[in-house]
Amino acid sequence: MRTSEKKHLFVFLVMTLMMASCQLKSGNELLMPGSDEISALIRKSNIIYDSLSFQSGIPLVPPYIANGVVGGSFDHMGFQHTPNKGTPNGRTVFGYIGHYYMHKPTTRQAQLPLAWITAEFADGFPFVNMMDTRDYRQELDIYTGVLTTSYNLFGSTQITAFAHQTIPNLFIMKVDRQSDEPGRKMVITINCETHKTQQSNIDWPPLPVKLSLEVNGNRANVVFSTNMVDTRWSVVADNGNEITLSDNNLHIHLNDGENILRFIIHRDDTDNEHLTTLPYHQLLALHTGEWEENWERSWIDFPEDRAHHIWNRANYYNLSNFPVTPEKALIPTGMNTNIWGFTFPQDVYYVAENLTRTGHFERYEKSMQYWLDILPEVKRYSQRIMGIDGSYYPWTPPFAMWDEYEKDGVVGTDSYQIHNPAYVAAMVWHYYQRTGDKEFLKKYFPIMEEVWRFYSQVLHKSDRGTYDVFHDAATSQDERFRQIDAKNYLDASLSAEYTLRNYLLAAEILDNADPHLVEKAREIKKAGLERDALLNQYGYYNTFEGDDRAKNSQKHPVQLNAITFVPMADHGLAQPSVTAWKNRYDLTHQARKPISEGWTYAAFALSSSRMGSPEGLNSDLSAIQYCAHADPRWIQFYEYTFWERWTLSTAYYFVTHGLYQQALSDAIVQDWQGFVDIFSSILPQWADQRFSFKGLYTLHGVSVDGVWDNGHFRIVLNPNGASELPLRISRGTRKIKVSGAVNDPETIEPGEKVVVVFDGNNPVIIRND
Repeated sequence: MRTSEKKHLFVFLVMTLMMASCQLKSGNELLMPGSDEISALIRKSNIIYDSLSFQSGIPLVPPYIANGVVGGSFDHMGFQHTPNKGTPNGRTVFGYIGHYYMHKPTTRQAQLPLAWITAEFADGFPFVNMMDTRDYRQELDIYTGVLTTSYNLFGSTQITAFAHQTIPNLFIMKVDRQSDEPGRKMVITINCETHKTQQSNIDWPPLPVKLSLEVNGNRANVVFSTNMVDTRWSVVADNGNEITLSDNNLHIHLNDGENILRFIIHRDDTDNEHLTTLPYHQLLALHTGEWEENWERSWIDFPEDRAHHIWNRANYYNLSNFPVTPEKALIPTGMNTNIWGFTFPQDVYYVAENLTRTGHFERYEKSMQYWLDILPEVKRYSQRIMGIDGSYYPWTPPFAMWDEYEKDGVVGTDSYQIHNPAYVAAMVWHYYQRTGDKEFLKKYFPIMEEVWRFYSQVLHKSDRGTYDVFHDAATSQDERFRQIDAKNYLDASLSAEYTLRNYLLAAEILDNADPHLVEKAREIKKAGLERDALLNQYGYYNTFEGDDRAKNSQKHPVQLNAITFVPMADHGLAQPSVTAWKNRYDLTHQARKPISEGWTYAAFALSSSRMGSPEGLNSDLSAIQYCAHADPRWIQFYEYTFWERWTLSTAYYFVTHGLYQQALSDAIVQDWQGFVDIFSSILPQWADQRFSFKGLYTLHGVSVDGVWDNGHFRIVLNPNGASELPLRISRGTRKIKVSGAVNDPETIEPGEKVVVVFDGNNPVIIRND
């Protein structure tokens, strides 16, 4: 071979290797993050305060630590010195899901905090004292569910706190303290008379409670009795610390060194006292191991802080509020009870939807047990309050003593919001949609059947041949106008139809439904529910028949429900819904200011995401800080918003947070139209950036992983037992390659609907790079 030929061959080989290297690099750039990278991307949303944070002028939001059974928020000192209702950005208390009381005059039932934990110095010198504090830092690690607060205040101090994930009746505080001066020993006080922390002007104030406290060395046993429950719990100290008692408060004079406090709830259905005594390092490892395993299941690494913090912190709160054991239903502000202190099926549904989307099916199933357990009481309630059979899940279900609840009349007209039961039935069906678990559907089908039985009795055939929704006590989800005795409430009509459709689908799968209810459902479905009478001059539906209110008169945008809460694509994509969505800022009170009453703007965002409108979603998200819907650090959302910011005490409204999480998930992967749509609402500012995601679960149990990098993407469809998946990739400008599918279409066009057939349980890879 001549020298020139050798040179040409050498250059060719070098170029070939370089091209291969570039191709390999390009492929690697679209690979998913590794385990170490996952922990780092999650921890970008850790909540961190240091001394400079206070100088920013942004008020502190107390971090939230819970496991769905015990927990609460903690202040900047690592304790709970602000326990009163009405505290801006939320109070700091220690709560237990099973501790509640009844306000006898109204029969209203509400959660009552179990305690609040404070600290002081033995010599009486001020402990809540930032002026003498040095080296301050507080961090909530959402990847491990551990809050660490450290500072030097007359001695080094570090408080570590966590609500145990696998032992849910256990809360741990570890205080490492080295005092510089003898009089500056730390004294921890556990304050037990929590009825004093409730606002005096709430409509259901608690009576003074009965406390029985027994102290024996380093252990205190407490029985905290309301007029409904006797809650038994203990505090156990170590490191030679003894507990003393005065004025119904427990005091622990800490010795220097490592001090571990265990808060244990004693329950008849729990026999795990031996676990609560495990060494601290084992307890911590069990706890953090559960958190890390959960994060490995599902996450999104967004290319902007706002979306990243909203989504990943919401995921943290979901795992903090839905426990690994069956419990009472989620309260909208969790263990803090910043607002009401009782649950709403609607609110639980808005949050729980995220559990099925992120693959946390075990926790979801545990939460569903509550709704099945109360089914007999709900059926009696339906007869007593509404005068008809079936299951009318109340607007605000009581904790217990159902036959006492509202026995002399409802606590308010909201008790007659008949759209509400549909969400409990929907929770059953949506779990099945995303798992294909027939045994689950069989177990919980009685909920669906009894909810349909209820709706079947409020649907009446009209002269027009369609079915009207009517009950003489019914009122609407739109709480700005509590019209009683109106016909065809739109929210109730859509709820009834959604329940009807899903009931028929479930009945066909199980083949054990009540034949009379099935026949009635088929008859009503064929005839249709009356909607034409609701159509107004603007081209969308009124909230009820005869509703002649002006624009911007509503509290909630019920015209969007067929897109958001009871998703039916044929209605959601029909002109009245589309017109309502396009004019959504004309629906609710001062929406253009903007004001969001409750979760209204979150519903706007969810509807825009599902309508495939990045511009609409961007607009809806922009309103969050205009109207103080969230704190400036995106830690949590307030229940109500206003420019004057008088509602800061309604902090940690997980309901709104849950809807925004749904909106952001659906921007990437959504399925409300009956097929999986990927990248339908990618925000403009994301399009030329890189983001990745894992474990977004969808129809038939398929989970979707992916990487997007400036228009290039790689998607992995994990079948998880599914046989096929209807699919559309909405974004892209080039041919999309498909590999691993049985039918192997090889390439698909952006926006084209296809059905991907899986080859056993092997993943399908979709890419355009």
